[in-house]
Amino acid sequence: MRQLTLATTLAATLAMSALATTATTQASGIDVQTLGIPADGKTNATPAIQAALDSGKTDLYFPSGDYHLSPLKLPSDTRLVFSPKARVNITHSDFVSTETIPPTEPGGKKRKVTHRQPLFIITGDRVHIEGLRYDYATGATEKSPYPVWNLVHANGVKDLTLSGIHVDNTSPVALKRGTPIRLQILHAENSRNITLSDSSANNITHMLWSDRCANVTSRGNRMTNGNTITTFARGGESLRHHDNWSRQVKYQCVWRGGSPDPSRKHPRVPHGTANIVYRGLPADGEPERSPHVNGSFDVLIQNNYSEYGIVLCWGNKGRQVIIDGNIARFMWDYSYGSEGGENVIFSNNISINSAVAGFESMYWSEKLLITGNLILVRHEPFDPTLTERPESTYFGQFIRLHHGPHNPEDKYGVGSATITNNLFVNELADRPSGISIEAGRDVLVTGNKIINGLLRKADELSLVKETDANRDMDEFVAQRTVRKEDGVPYRLLRWVGTDASRVTVTNNEFILRQPGDKPAILINGTTSNAIIKDNIIRKETTYLTFTDAQRETEKGRPRFMMYSEDDFANRDLTCATPATAIGIDPITPLTAIVQGNIIQGWPRAITAQNTTPDARQTYIITGNTTDGTIQTSGPDTRTTVKNDANITLPPRPLIPVPSQR
Repeated sequence: MRQLTLATTLAATLAMSALATTATTQASGIDVQTLGIPADGKTNATPAIQAALDSGKTDLYFPSGDYHLSPLKLPSDTRLVFSPKARVNITHSDFVSTETIPPTEPGGKKRKVTHRQPLFIITGDRVHIEGLRYDYATGATEKSPYPVWNLVHANGVKDLTLSGIHVDNTSPVALKRGTPIRLQILHAENSRNITLSDSSANNITHMLWSDRCANVTSRGNRMTNGNTITTFARGGESLRHHDNWSRQVKYQCVWRGGSPDPSRKHPRVPHGTANIVYRGLPADGEPERSPHVNGSFDVLIQNNYSEYGIVLCWGNKGRQVIIDGNIARFMWDYSYGSEGGENVIFSNNISINSAVAGFESMYWSEKLLITGNLILVRHEPFDPTLTERPESTYFGQFIRLHHGPHNPEDKYGVGSATITNNLFVNELADRPSGISIEAGRDVLVTGNKIINGLLRKADELSLVKETDANRDMDEFVAQRTVRKEDGVPYRLLRWVGTDASRVTVTNNEFILRQPGDKPAILINGTTSNAIIKDNIIRKETTYLTFTDAQRETEKGRPRFMMYSEDDFANRDLTCATPATAIGIDPITPLTAIVQGNIIQGWPRAITAQNTTPDARQTYIITGNTTDGTIQTSGPDTRTTVKNDANITLPPRPLIPVPSQR
């Protein structure tokens, strides 16, 4: 009985093993080596593979081996699965050719044009490639270090899926900035239902680049040293970029509609198009239109992580954009941004030490919601081997809303914007961070907690050479030390164009844990209406301790700083002045209501002054509770002040905060 039982068990085990093997073979497709396809690394396997595909054998498995390939066309319903031990090599001449173009006019010169082919050319729908491993240095020559630029190219197809693709670039030839070389896993054009998942790349340009595509998904991918994981370009509909990881990748995800900046890029970008977008391409028979009025629609960026890059995600002319649940550390620009966007939500994201700001909105924008986020600026553990920039440059701001120079044909600034229920925390010793509203038509800031931070409504300012005043300006010129050489005139250039700005700041808590009487709210620049109501502004002693080295690092030059005063000769990283909790000093006619605020710890609680040469100002200051003074000033003929029903408390000692560490 025992022998029978053992025999039965053994037979059952063998049968199950055979079934499992059969199931694996069926799941993986036809073993290409059973079709006589060579895997010796020398014989070109592509003719045999192409013949198999063209005969209907489209479900192929590549077991361990060395496959020498030339360009391969994949028809509909192709499924290629590669073993982790399957290797691909190529011959340079199979992918790169040179054509001599004769002169187009008498006496002209001939020119040479280089043509490159991808490894896989997708010619049909429902194609799946899985498990491919490739080194872009394969087949390199001295003059051509990268024979293959695009691994996969698709145009006009549907339902293309790439998964488990793992690529590297071991070439000693660096990919220099400005080079036309674009190493990509997938370039898709005019296609739908495109997916790149669970793949990795090192030292290439882009993992996924799509032009005019719809329903594009990039998920579970990893990248080090590159430009982007995902670029959703030249308009498009429905991008889902989620659960990706990157390090030293410039822009993990970019959606590119048209440019929203005609003021600096005209005539390439037509005037009057800053806020104009179209969904889809012109139908047959419709006139062509500028590519800069293409929009990027229905974009979801979620649950990604990026460090030591430039931006985790940003895009042009996005419509219906949600950026949610991401984490970014040490971004050289901002963590999350939108240029010329409408219907945009930033929610539940974390940003730690971005050089410019955690969030940024540029140019004309409408219906922007920033909510539920955590923005940190602190002495975060820093790895100098992962960036060429000094640590001090990453001590950036919380939010920046800005534009640039204007032209009369276009609209400017952000409108219908709400910044609510966020936690903004600066944990530096003596260098605050800010919410900088430089171009805001209509901005509500409500329900936020802001530690060691300043909110300022101002304008974009640059100190420039007179000869450069009307040129395309470097937006950071004002942050640099300017040498005033003899005979070279400088002047302050103000990017005006937001004279109708309306700002409401209500129900926020501002806490200062740094030395001095740094301002919490400043209303400057071109502002028409400001309501500052029911905010709590107070001081605490910090529980943090700082080393001498950390304090010295904070004195280093920032990349971008929201200064509390436009004093370019004496730029102060501590933003120590004006020493008032709320300061109002615009350059345009303004009505300001300051009501119901609680301010403790500032000798000058509220300061409102009219220093303009001709503007009329109205200040209503009522119902505030302070332990400092309220000061107003300005010419009686142009300054209307209602200052009453305020409560003055006796000064109180600073509140000690229990140690959290």
